[in-house]
Amino acid sequence: MKKRILSSLLILLLFTPGAFAAELPTGENIRVAIIDTGISAKAINSAQLEQGYNYLEENTDTEDRIGHGTAVAGLLAGAPSARVTGITSQAKLVPLLYQTKDENDKVQKGNQEMIARAIRDAVDLYGCRVINISVGTAMESTFLREAVDYAEEKNVVIVSSVGNNNVDNPVLLYYPAAYPTVIGVGSVNQWGRVSAFSQRNESVMLVATGENIWTISPEGKQLLVNGTSVAAPFVSGAAAALLSAHPDLTAAQVRNLLCGSATDILTSGYDPDSGWGILQMDTALEWAAQGRRFRDVATDSWCFTVINHAVDKGLLLGTDTFVFSPDSPVTRALLWTILWRLDGQTSTEKEENWYAEAQKWVRENNISDGTNPADEITREQLCTMLWRYTGSPLLTAGLYSFADAGHISGYANMAMRWAVENEILSGTGDGALNPRGQATRSQAAAILQRYCEQQPWREFRT
Repeated sequence: MKKRILSSLLILLLFTPGAFAAELPTGENIRVAIIDTGISAKAINSAQLEQGYNYLEENTDTEDRIGHGTAVAGLLAGAPSARVTGITSQAKLVPLLYQTKDENDKVQKGNQEMIARAIRDAVDLYGCRVINISVGTAMESTFLREAVDYAEEKNVVIVSSVGNNNVDNPVLLYYPAAYPTVIGVGSVNQWGRVSAFSQRNESVMLVATGENIWTISPEGKQLLVNGTSVAAPFVSGAAAALLSAHPDLTAAQVRNLLCGSATDILTSGYDPDSGWGILQMDTALEWAAQGRRFRDVATDSWCFTVINHAVDKGLLLGTDTFVFSPDSPVTRALLWTILWRLDGQTSTEKEENWYAEAQKWVRENNISDGTNPADEITREQLCTMLWRYTGSPLLTAGLYSFADAGHISGYANMAMRWAVENEILSGTGDGALNPRGQATRSQAAAILQRYCEQQPWREFRT
């Protein structure tokens, strides 16, 4: 199942094609595959079009005879002749045609196996970093699932529309949007409300504007369009912009940046109507530049760097997707698990409790007695367990400079001396240690960073 994050009102206006071009990355050096009805060479600048493939006729004729693929391409690349400003005007578009009209004006449509083949070719033959699929099928298939998995393995981002059948069947899932590694895109209107036609189910990962959008027709004229199909290219464009600015990003990192930086419009966090919220391309780019990964840890926060360090080292995780809860307390079970991870331990068994192996390990190593896992710990308790983990070194230094040194519990005295002497623990800014104060997740992250900076990583115990 996909989780998502949501957004707030007026920002939707950013998702009209003219709003991005001036200051944001334009997708330079990024190829975007458009698996659709082809692209009209008359409508889209030839400098942005690369040779693609027609899977129905098994040739390279990808001229659009329906208009759907051109409408999508116009939102990505822009079309000056129709006064359409693209989101990623420097990206190269690769048309991979799986639907067209024959000489009798009858629609010819490929199957799931054909879409799967196009996905693999986009990755292997055309070197695309982003694949836009503004179509879907209500039937899941092994071919399609394996192709999507292959793209993920190769760090290629797939974006797909979630469907427009909400009025009749809101829970109907369309593939590939419903696969967990695909960014399924729903639609909102200019007021930030989920469009009446947009599917509302677990396939929705993000929403973008999909109503009353101006793009271009195959004849090169302005065209007013609606649907999740035209919401998807806004997300594809944002993914291309991220990869253009930060080419080393993985597909998972691109998804996290786009979803984490989205703006909530309904319930806090994910919901099946709007996913993680409304796409905010500029904010996603800021997150990428700043290394931000949690909504509740701002880059100017004192704990931003220490939290990223703890997460990078695998010592701490978020309390929810895109949420760290820096001011929440640390429990005994969590600290056991942190130290267990710090020691390089990995899970070998499926235990009923997430902390069971760490609980057993701290007992065996005389770090803790392993009781009361849900109890919240104090600052002196945190230092004591870390001190024991280090081997309980003896120190003679005093703590006389701290006004509340006399409040330190007897069992924690040596540990607190050690922590202060080694600059692992600092005061609270008022000349106090606050030894019996609650240890928060952000404080634990800070102490862990100072500790790791003084020790060879994961060589503390052998």
